[in-house]
Amino acid sequence: MSPFTGHRSTVILFPALVAVALGLALWIRYGLIENAALGRACDAAGVLAACPVRQTSILLFNYNAFGWVAVMAAAVTLWRPTVVTASIAVVAAAMGLVLYNTSMSALAIGLMVLALARPGAAIVQRPATQARP
Repeated sequence: MSPFTGHRSTVILFPALVAVALGLALWIRYGLIENAALGRACDAAGVLAACPVRQTSILLFNYNAFGWVAVMAAAVTLWRPTVVTASIAVVAAAMGLVLYNTSMSALAIGLMVLALARPGAAIVQRPATQARP
């Protein structure tokens, strides 16, 4: 059985988590990074509370941090699928797609598709007539 199906809370919380991550990424991009007035205010004085968040997010996408986190979490999910690693991969990939890390995030989404397409673990049963060594 796949770890991505089963519990009702997982089925509901997973898309909600992705929606919140996309909303946060859109707010960071259009509300903080591409906001010209905020950029001028941060360059001039830098005393606004949003200035450190803006600078940190710019630093993170300059080093492709969202993409690398997404690829690493997707690779772990492909190797050992769990809801936690899949959530980290999808959230980081969604944020990376919005915050200029498109190539690495697209690779992570490709790995996630492979992880979701992977068959679940089969239960191997021994015949009852066979004696154990």
